[in-house]
Amino acid sequence: MSTSGAMEEGGQFNSMPEPLPYRVHMIEPTDAEDVGTPSKEHQEYLRPGTPPQAAKSVESIEKIEKDEEDTAEEQTDLLLDIAMTTAFASLLNGTPIMDGRSLASFLCIFVLVWWIWASHVAYNARFREYNWPHRVFLFFQLLVFCAFAAFTTDFDIGAGIVNDSSTVTLLEQLRSEQGWTTSTIKAKSFQENRLPILNVRGISMTMALSRVLLLVQYLYAFATEEKHAIEKKNASEKKNASEETKDTIKTERSRKRPPFYIQNISLLISIACYVAAFVVIGSNPSRIDQIVKIILWFFPIALEIIAHFVANHFTDDKDRFSVKYDAKTFSKRSATVFIIILGAGLDNITQGFHFMVGNLSFGPHQIGVIFCASVIFILLFTLHFTTVPDRFREDVHDNKIKRRRDLALFFFTFWYLAAVIITLQGMAAMMQVGNVGDSMQTAFQFLRESEAVLNATNFQTPLTQNIYDGDTLHRLMTDGYDIDAVLQTINQYIPPPQGNETLPYQALLLMDMNILAGGLSVINALPQDTQNLVTNEIYAFLDANLTDPSVNKARFIDVAQMTITFDATPALWFSSAGGAILVILAVMTFIDRWHRMHIFAWAQVISRFLIGAILIALVVLDRHASTVVLDASYDYSGSRIWRLATESWILPPYALVLLLEQLWEYLLVFLARKRYGLSQM
Repeated sequence: MSTSGAMEEGGQFNSMPEPLPYRVHMIEPTDAEDVGTPSKEHQEYLRPGTPPQAAKSVESIEKIEKDEEDTAEEQTDLLLDIAMTTAFASLLNGTPIMDGRSLASFLCIFVLVWWIWASHVAYNARFREYNWPHRVFLFFQLLVFCAFAAFTTDFDIGAGIVNDSSTVTLLEQLRSEQGWTTSTIKAKSFQENRLPILNVRGISMTMALSRVLLLVQYLYAFATEEKHAIEKKNASEKKNASEETKDTIKTERSRKRPPFYIQNISLLISIACYVAAFVVIGSNPSRIDQIVKIILWFFPIALEIIAHFVANHFTDDKDRFSVKYDAKTFSKRSATVFIIILGAGLDNITQGFHFMVGNLSFGPHQIGVIFCASVIFILLFTLHFTTVPDRFREDVHDNKIKRRRDLALFFFTFWYLAAVIITLQGMAAMMQVGNVGDSMQTAFQFLRESEAVLNATNFQTPLTQNIYDGDTLHRLMTDGYDIDAVLQTINQYIPPPQGNETLPYQALLLMDMNILAGGLSVINALPQDTQNLVTNEIYAFLDANLTDPSVNKARFIDVAQMTITFDATPALWFSSAGGAILVILAVMTFIDRWHRMHIFAWAQVISRFLIGAILIALVVLDRHASTVVLDASYDYSGSRIWRLATESWILPPYALVLLLEQLWEYLLVFLARKRYGLSQM
């Protein structure tokens, strides 16, 4: 009898079932509690409200992939930022900022390089997607920066515009005095005249290619948006949407086109301008051509900046093509470039540390200068990131909003980055000029003491070691000079031959110039540029014949003055560059927070602006200090700024000013947090 047959119609058993043909496992009492309990592997699937393990695995994998993608995106941005800074760093390595002309050359190059980078960042802040098309765009962007770096070495914006005929004539004369042949001088001059033309044409084409690349990126973004609009339209037609909905979709689509036209027309004009600059320069440009080139270079940048604001002004906030920039992208990329620039500046400054530590007069004062330079570097970093808190800062909570001042703040960052670079260059120059001043004192002390003995003995008594101060002998030995060999070279003309009484003094001047040049080489302060007048003046003096009338005290002083002036000139503008940093920081804070400025934010802005303005105004004190003046005793005279520079007293006051400003701002941060009930950090 089957078990099914043992049941009545009502579902009750009317008799016991027959024994089953197989053995049933009997559950022991100890196992009873496990009945119906799933295994741990299955518990995850059966737990209420918890997704299955497979789903969790998919989600975790997607999260890991998203994190990896974000990391890769940040690393590629970092690579692009480094490439951008490398492009203009080659200019600073070949032509450091020393005077007004080199400063103008740097600013011109920096504007171009910065705009390639900034316009690319502005695009990313609107349309960035880490997909393969944008990776290809990034690759070409790196090529643009690499190409730009190739054309910035020894760039001179004044070439072909400023009349350099007197400088060229002097340079050819100095080369002739060094023994150059006429054909060699002509060949070198042709090369030096040709290189600026090639640089200008190369820069023009590089800028044109960068604009073409950006235009392609905007076309891709527009095509992507058009594709989405068409898909939206087709979806509405399939759903039999109302005519009102279709009209809304059509209107939104038509509103997205004007901003596209505005920005891309400006890019087309830019491409035309840079191609025109390439054509205008040609192989033998005139002065007018060089001036036109400058206009064709910088007009497109102004046009593109205006186009960004115009496109934003005539669009609706709800449109994707309105300027809804990601403010975090702006701040992150700007901060990254700022830190990279600081790092490059630190590398340049630490070279001065190296030569200062190995200098002859290294002591407590030099240690203090190194400390001040380090303090300045740290304070430039901390001041940049010091923000007075405000609990009502709504703008920091939104990633993408139509806020034109985010765009304005990002573009204004150019002036801040330029001021930071110039200040760091000035710091490195101030470190170097202190080394130069100490090094040249060796030559001056030796010449001063030798002159005194020769004049007292009427050039009749040979020079000996015991007439020199112990410090002078130590300096010569440290620079690698054997005092006996030095004196033997001079003494062979003492007493002087009949009819040539100036020969011992000329021998002394030549030897002393050799000591001066050797000391500069030891501290890497002798310019290696073959067009540098200082280097050519020194070599021409050393290569002159001993009996040449040009070997005299007046010319020696002229060459020495030119040498120290070349290195100390940044002292004239260092305070202005340092003050400009504070003024620009004040303006940036105002732009960022003008809509909601409380008393503590106002105090920060006003203090930065006033202190920066005072530092800038200090430059008027040096308006008559065009060159260093050496008197007949080889001591510095004239403006006090030169003594401060050569004795390394420029950096300590600036470090003190920045320190006081930073302490004041920390006090403002503390008071603001206390007043608004924010936690103290």
